[in-house]
Amino acid sequence: NYNSNTVLKQCLNSIYAHKHEISFETVVIDNASSDNSIKMIEKYFPQVRIIQNEKNMGFGSGCNKGISGSQSEYALLLNPDTMIESNTLESLIDFMVKYQDCGVVGPKIINPDGSVQLSCRRFPSFHNALFNRCSLLTKLFPQNKLSNDYLMSDWDHNEISEVDWVSGAAMLIRRQALDKTGLFDEDFFMYCEDVDLCYRMKVHNQKVYYLPDVKITHYVGQSSKTAGCQSIVEHHKSMFVFYKKHYKGNLLLTCLTALGITLRGGFVLMSRFLKSKQNVAHR
Repeated sequence: NYNSNTVLKQCLNSIYAHKHEISFETVVIDNASSDNSIKMIEKYFPQVRIIQNEKNMGFGSGCNKGISGSQSEYALLLNPDTMIESNTLESLIDFMVKYQDCGVVGPKIINPDGSVQLSCRRFPSFHNALFNRCSLLTKLFPQNKLSNDYLMSDWDHNEISEVDWVSGAAMLIRRQALDKTGLFDEDFFMYCEDVDLCYRMKVHNQKVYYLPDVKITHYVGQSSKTAGCQSIVEHHKSMFVFYKKHYKGNLLLTCLTALGITLRGGFVLMSRFLKSKQNVAHR
């Protein structure tokens, strides 16, 4: 949690609104919020264990603290801007019990209007530095094959399937798998740490699955809004960290990838700036 008081309360309500048939503990890792998130938790959810960081440690570091401080067989990561349904915990764990080769499973993530978020994807390759969800080229050519392949936007999201990676906004992880892969890489401050973890799962023969029978609502972007432009910068920095870590290309290819990521980041920042100016003009 980072300054997500309102949506965090909504998320915790969704957990405790249902009677669960399993034993579980809820832990909130707070990255030095200044919006009274801690007081809210203490008042309304005294059963929740709170880990307070003195500064914003980032997503992966926060998750590592929560996982390391628990002895649970599984760890369900949830963004504070998500809401679970009544069968979420049991269904995800039942799947893990059935599929012993599964290291990570992700549910179907939906928007508040019921539309599907593209929360399972293929691993990025060098061309995704330019062709990605938010890139200018994808905006100009929305049906291009490179973007569609990466985003799996042309795939039926109603099928149980082994996939490359699932979103860290909602993922269940088997602790025994983490014993093989290690925890989140804290070189990723924010974003792409979920891609990296799933990549390492594959290296260690731990499968990643997408389970559409379980649905979680995600008010996407609510958490990163508080970070503003910093979240955009961190996203693109993390993309390059992933490429450098896992794809050992030649110097020219690495430079082109860095240029592509920089251009894409600049486009997103400029789009946000122009949109904010437009909103001010309409007030």
